[in-house]
Amino acid sequence: MSQLDTAHSLERLATESRWPLLNVFCALSEREEARRAESKRRLVTELTACNPFRNSTDFEEYRPE
Repeated sequence: MSQLDTAHSLERLATESRWPLLNVFCALSEREEARRAESKRRLVTELTACNPFRNSTDFEEYRPE
């Protein structure tokens, strides 16, 4: 077996052994992304629900002094 064949065999073996880990990483990454999206959605909902100026009868724009 030549050095090139050995290198290709080692590369193939390394690639094949990484796939399960890559699948786990992708699954964790997707779960983390979904968790972040859910957290962001909850935060936006909470912030819009507690807007103190939502029911204001004053039509002036709020500007801190």
